[in-house]
Amino acid sequence: VPVWGTARNESVWDVDANLVHGRNGEQFAPGVEKGDELVIFNDIIWRALRFQNADEEEVWFKGIKMLRFTPVSTTFMNASEHPSNARYYQFGPRGLFGNLTMIEQGVPLFASLPHFLH
Repeated sequence: VPVWGTARNESVWDVDANLVHGRNGEQFAPGVEKGDELVIFNDIIWRALRFQNADEEEVWFKGIKMLRFTPVSTTFMNASEHPSNARYYQFGPRGLFGNLTMIEQGVPLFASLPHFLH
């Protein structure tokens, strides 16, 4: 939250607006359990992404039991649906990770999941 003088400037941004946090997504601390939420920081799109183990879902891969984590529902919402996504320039359709042109020095760059799956 920006501070001007001694007053806090509250706005549509949440407390994580300028916070770099989370893991790189390659590994996590032991003890991840059903129902947990994981935070991954992606340095290409300059934001932390939250993933949840919805419905405590388990999957099997090559004989190993694992937990399936999916992005939280607000991740792919545009700024009209979820106002705090405006800080990521998510002004386009739902499923677009915003206009990354602002952080890539003018190169027209947009990110989404394949086929706008969300």
